[in-house]
Amino acid sequence: ISGPLSSDTYDTNDTIDCSVILIDSIVFCYIDIDDELNSIGRISFETLFNTLLIIFNNDYQRITQLPLINYLIHTLCNHCYDRMWYSKQGSCRFLHQLCLHYFRQETNWFLENLNQILNGFFHVIISLNDEISSGTLDIISNMIKEFLEYYAQIKSNENLNENLIELLLNYLFSPISYVRNLIYDCLRQLSFLFQQTILRLIEPFRNDLIKKFSSSNILPFKNQSLMYQITYLDIYIYFRTLEPKITYITLYDDDLFKELTTFLFDENDLIKSSSYRSLTQQQLTLNIILLKKLSIRTLGEYYEQIEYRDRVLRLFYKILTTIPSNELQLIVYESIEKIFNGHQNEQLRLRFVDLYIQKIPFHDYEKLNLTPQIAQTLFYLSKLSPNSFDERLCEQILNLIRRLMQNIAQTFRSIIDTQNQFYKTCLILLDLLAILPSSSKKIIESLTILILKFDKHLMIEVR
Repeated sequence: ISGPLSSDTYDTNDTIDCSVILIDSIVFCYIDIDDELNSIGRISFETLFNTLLIIFNNDYQRITQLPLINYLIHTLCNHCYDRMWYSKQGSCRFLHQLCLHYFRQETNWFLENLNQILNGFFHVIISLNDEISSGTLDIISNMIKEFLEYYAQIKSNENLNENLIELLLNYLFSPISYVRNLIYDCLRQLSFLFQQTILRLIEPFRNDLIKKFSSSNILPFKNQSLMYQITYLDIYIYFRTLEPKITYITLYDDDLFKELTTFLFDENDLIKSSSYRSLTQQQLTLNIILLKKLSIRTLGEYYEQIEYRDRVLRLFYKILTTIPSNELQLIVYESIEKIFNGHQNEQLRLRFVDLYIQKIPFHDYEKLNLTPQIAQTLFYLSKLSPNSFDERLCEQILNLIRRLMQNIAQTFRSIIDTQNQFYKTCLILLDLLAILPSSSKKIIESLTILILKFDKHLMIEVR
């Protein structure tokens, strides 16, 4: 027996099925990393394929029913579980060609094999997630999406098969964010192709989803692994942001509210948790900030419950003013904006901004302890309700800028402001004053003169 496969692979005591050896040889070449072997595998299969068409008089249905073709599909799906990345990728490429090129018109054959093929593809993505570049993963993901588009063409006048949705939902709870995002994309794609909401698509699995998000399954949340926490919050936020929203999945447990709040403010205790000890510092750094973002968005969902509304807004303002993170501040702002979205909430938006502006002691510079974080909080409050910043408030902000410029001039070339806190704060307030509708011509002129004097002072200092 010649070719890339050794005869030792087969038991010579048994009758050797030459078609099996032929398929194994073609597959071996087609999925190899070597371009020359790839070409040999492709040409060999096309020769076999064209020969079968002649023998069976172009009867594609009969060809797909041949044991030889069944063995080919089975072999390629098995190679999706190989150790070598190029074998996995090559198997996906070959399966994609078989379904959408060679046997495209054999729709029943495609439907019969779809779930098995998709399971193989998802396994490839999961197994290669940490090994190779995202480009390869994107290629395989696009193949999956092309399968779904072809599936929709076949089933255009029929109902969507629940088995396909069940398969996708099984991978939804993967701890790998790339896989979850792919499932989100697939559900959106099927929703568009079949003109059904995602809510309708997953309705048959409603009870299973409710059970997965029940308090008894996820609490105490702090005892779960970090990836478990991120996965569940990410999926929850996805369901809660759909239109129409999936309302039967809720996380309104008071213990969870307290735990998520603890995640935000007690990071040191969080890191010491037994479920985090096995993680490296890099893993913690990458994922803790993601957990905090998801925690903020989840806490924002509590606003739908009347008894939590004041608690949520107070908590969000505390995060804005006390947690030194631009990323988290932005998430808080987006969450507040979402809460106040809609004309019916305009008065509530105005009251919220007015209430917290009053808490800022503009008249007492020392007590104010103006930091970039406080300045950014003012910036976000102005975006929520620009009209809350009247001309008097604009003048107070101008005075703050004047004081900051004095501080910058005094600390120039010194080690007092090594992190440029005065400078960063000043820039934020300058941006703020420039966009406020109540900034009068007089205020802008005063600001311009102030900046010119400041630049002149720094130029003299440099000389």
